[in-house]
Amino acid sequence: MENQLERLYAIDLLGILVHKYQDGQLEGEIIHQYKEESTPFFGVLDLIKKMEFQYDEDRKSGQQECR
Repeated sequence: MENQLERLYAIDLLGILVHKYQDGQLEGEIIHQYKEESTPFFGVLDLIKKMEFQYDEDRKSGQQECR
């Protein structure tokens, strides 16, 4: 498992953990490699909004490289 995680290393990697799928709705958390705490999400739209916010914050703080 550890080898797999090393191969997944990327400067802008977010992990999506799905804890529950019921009636077409996802619930879970977003894991960011630079933060200790995760971000919970409730539904696909909430997931997308929070991922977008995280990438915007990373870009503002300079954690992502400009390509």
